[in-house]
Amino acid sequence: MTGASIADPSAGRIRFALYMRGACLFRLGRKEEAEESLRQGAQTAKNPGDRLECLQYLADILAASGKYEKPYRIAAKIFFFVGQYEDAVSVFERARENGVAFGPELRLYEIKTRRKRKPSKEEHRKLLKDCQALAEELEKEAEPDGQNPDFRDSRPEAQRELLGEVCCTLGLLYWDEKKADAAVRAMADAIRISPAHKEYR
Repeated sequence: MTGASIADPSAGRIRFALYMRGACLFRLGRKEEAEESLRQGAQTAKNPGDRLECLQYLADILAASGKYEKPYRIAAKIFFFVGQYEDAVSVFERARENGVAFGPELRLYEIKTRRKRKPSKEEHRKLLKDCQALAEELEKEAEPDGQNPDFRDSRPEAQRELLGEVCCTLGLLYWDEKKADAAVRAMADAIRISPAHKEYR
């Protein structure tokens, strides 16, 4: 083995070392350091399976938190993006058991997750109703008096992105219900609110 090989270990070895370091730190009660090590491991991983392993462990650590909403939100999003919808649902259930107040983004990802699980017609209509309510709440927060037609242009970028994602989800729910006109209007809102997201087009 050459000196260069020792100095520059493979990404796989680095990823594994960061993963094991994160696991050890968590068992020692050093949660924040464990989270950072696992995030670094996921970023370093070249293999999707290795990246998923780090993200799953990170999600488990975050979901084990108490009454703070943010860890549950991050864990739910991780499970959603890797297609582990049952695990995401368990995060929502655990959050409720611990008395966590659901913020807009956590509410959105519960709607998105439950839609992916092929709900019954009655469940789907409830998801649609919940998404409509969320969109209305976010719009009212942005412009309390409701009189400014250009309010979407003046809100902070993070708010625009969240409302755009809510509108996109609303469009998909309308489409599922075979309400094409309403789906098109919701997607048009998503594009207008957050034009940078090409996936809305």
